[in-house]
Amino acid sequence: ALAFGVEALSFDRHATLPVSRRLRGGVLPEVEETVERSDGAPRQGEVDINAAVEEFSAALEGFMTKFGELQAQVSTTAKANFFGQTEKPEKIAERPDRVAFKQAFEHFTALQEFINKERSSSERLQFVASSMQLLRQAALLLAEEEDKIATAGVPQKTLDLLQSLRAQCRKKPKGTVAMAMDELKEALLPPIDAHKRLVAGIGIKRPEPVKAALAKEQIIEKLNAIPTFCLLNGEGYAVTVRGEDGSPTCSWFVDPNEASAVLTAAIRDNPNIKGLHLGVTPLGIAYGMCGGWGDDPPAGLNATLKLQGNRAVVKSMDSFLAKQLMEQGLPEAKWHLPVFCCDELQSASAMPMFLSRNDLVEAWELSGRPKEELPEALTVLDLHLLVHQMQTDKFTWNTVDLLCSRRAVELVAEAKQQAKALAAGKQGGGTDQ
Repeated sequence: ALAFGVEALSFDRHATLPVSRRLRGGVLPEVEETVERSDGAPRQGEVDINAAVEEFSAALEGFMTKFGELQAQVSTTAKANFFGQTEKPEKIAERPDRVAFKQAFEHFTALQEFINKERSSSERLQFVASSMQLLRQAALLLAEEEDKIATAGVPQKTLDLLQSLRAQCRKKPKGTVAMAMDELKEALLPPIDAHKRLVAGIGIKRPEPVKAALAKEQIIEKLNAIPTFCLLNGEGYAVTVRGEDGSPTCSWFVDPNEASAVLTAAIRDNPNIKGLHLGVTPLGIAYGMCGGWGDDPPAGLNATLKLQGNRAVVKSMDSFLAKQLMEQGLPEAKWHLPVFCCDELQSASAMPMFLSRNDLVEAWELSGRPKEELPEALTVLDLHLLVHQMQTDKFTWNTVDLLCSRRAVELVAEAKQQAKALAAGKQGGGTDQ
């Protein structure tokens, strides 16, 4: 087994042992069909939402095409001086306002590429939030005067960059670059309108809020919006790490950064073990395998299965979360996982929840609210308690959305690429890396 410390990631150099040959790819064979179905089944209204996504993407592509055309134009042309003379194109391209315009184009090209990756995600709210961030940044760049409200939710480093680029591009109000900025401002209107329809489309297709208990299958589907990550060996079987008491433990990490750190440390400290990589399991499936429903662990497994949140956060909240379960008369849990939410982000048709305070803060800023106005007291529930409550009629549970971080989405893509590379290496007769 791999040794895993609480305060630091330290792995021994002994052979990595599979937890069980039943846990291939991080799931039990009997739930593989469920994983596939929950990952690919169309949801109510998805066709209409997909159409809205395509409309926005096309409008954004039109804006970026115009941006590219103007970038090529301003980098080689300029107004003639008093004597009717103009500089050579290479000299024009070196002007500060041209350099700034080019940097702005490159910045938004990178944003568009990121959004295009999220476009294929089944989590549309993440796509909406990311595209809203691009539009907000574009509006800040193109504005003649800065709108303080529009700056909310934009990272300070990015805000500083946009302010600097805007100042350079607007230095000559009647100049070539300033006029190009005005053209871009007009070109931004179609994406803004398309984005409004996208947001409205998602809102229209949401179910009517109903105070009713959710069935187990409905709860699993909601949990499955969050990916978890487990450590796999080159054969695709889950491997164990050592818990605080030294016993073998197989963990499904919800924090993508910790999952990456575990993988990096495992590869570094176990050079004799080939093919270590991350597997991806939807949270709803992992919750069941880790005893969330109170079922006995799968037969033949000589290890504890657990969901693992951010270690520092879980450690600081462990006793608080355990007390929650005790006060509700729920059984003592072998692991705890905090879920964060706040009333201010709730609407009549949506209640977003997060597995990280940082993810909630990011959503708060993306919604246009200043970070300093974030409530100090957030609602925190243990996942066991949330699942228990979702089986009651005390709230409109059908409005709950569990949202994952951008980094989690990126790590899912990276993990899939790692798995493909390993499979390709085996088929080609190569060795696992």
